[in-house]
Amino acid sequence: MAQLSYLQGGMDVIAQSSETQKTNKYWTLIYVKSGAGLYILEDRLRVLNDGDLIIIPPRISYSFLAQDLGGEYNENIDASVLKFGETWLNGLLTVFRTLGEVVLKLKEMKSAMSAKGKKWLRMSSLMADLKTCHPSVQPLKIIELIELFKTSADFYPITDAVLYDDVNAEDKVTRIKRYISCHLLNRITLDEISEYAGMNRTYFCLFFKRHFGTGLTDYINLERMKKASSLLGQGLTSVSDVARECGFLNVTYFNRVFRKNYGMSPTEYRNKVQKS
Repeated sequence: MAQLSYLQGGMDVIAQSSETQKTNKYWTLIYVKSGAGLYILEDRLRVLNDGDLIIIPPRISYSFLAQDLGGEYNENIDASVLKFGETWLNGLLTVFRTLGEVVLKLKEMKSAMSAKGKKWLRMSSLMADLKTCHPSVQPLKIIELIELFKTSADFYPITDAVLYDDVNAEDKVTRIKRYISCHLLNRITLDEISEYAGMNRTYFCLFFKRHFGTGLTDYINLERMKKASSLLGQGLTSVSDVARECGFLNVTYFNRVFRKNYGMSPTEYRNKVQKS
């Protein structure tokens, strides 16, 4: 990554480039051909929709990593991603001196933007072509993309839109906790709990992450672990019975989740509690 000129590919370009997750050093262009999901931009959860075309300049922190999103990130996204750094931009000027004004515009960009209208139409076409065209053609298409930044027409800041409803937030949190506690031993699906809470799937994920600080699956597992640790401490049932009573059908998965939360196996935990 240190020698980056430009990188082109799918979501893996940004999902696996860990150095960009907290301190972004590059201009990042993302065109979502299909699918939807979530991402973090400047510590705010946002929705990634089919057809979105996003431009993120340097020094704007972002993350598309599933673990940062609490496991609710939809990885079935077909997207085209382009990343380039200042060194590469400066190199363009030595070959294409007429790009000076365009490079200046890019370097002055202060916030993440989205493309709309005619600009979106051309940029989305070029971004989609990058995934299928011959490598020898890619530089020409990228330069054409860069030239589209010469004017600010059809570029709009990604604003801090309201991500959740503050009015009934406390009531919704209470309803969600009540639903989970009553269904803790059953399989809780995102569709069922979001419908009960009166939200669509995407809105529910945003709301849950905002108010619970983690994803739905991680939260449910944590609540199940609290129950499991209590049962193990009593020493009255086997580990497999504890797993079943806490809503885990697979004992191996139960052991893995328990070790992740307590740093030891259920058996080791039981022995430690009984000795104390």
